[in-house]
Amino acid sequence: MKTILVGYDGSQEAQKALETASELARCFGARLYILTVVPELFLPDIDIGTEVGLKLEEEMEQAARSQLEAVAAKVREKGLDFETLLEKGRPARVILEKAKEKGVDTIILGSRGTGLTKALLGSVSYKVAHHADCSVVLVR
Repeated sequence: MKTILVGYDGSQEAQKALETASELARCFGARLYILTVVPELFLPDIDIGTEVGLKLEEEMEQAARSQLEAVAAKVREKGLDFETLLEKGRPARVILEKAKEKGVDTIILGSRGTGLTKALLGSVSYKVAHHADCSVVLVR
């Protein structure tokens, strides 16, 4: 295990995934990529190009950036080799693209369990686990 990518969205599950990824990175001397994806806004009844839509996108990106900076400070204290990544797009697609781009051999994600909505629509962890070219670890 040389490179690990962990998806981080600030949730409790993502925090557990980050803890697991950090511990594995420490044990194996692996490089850790901490990826936060700001989801694309898709609001069919609202013109997202409006001032309100642009402001919402900016606020989401700034919140994600602040969250990622706070996480980076904690990981830095552990002395790990890491890099933070902030991207916009569809989370599963971006995670898969970044994993391939960075040559990641393990992706670690939090799992939010199963429910009717996730069963019907799918989840990020499900999509990544089924389409990744590398190992995927789901943390509960």
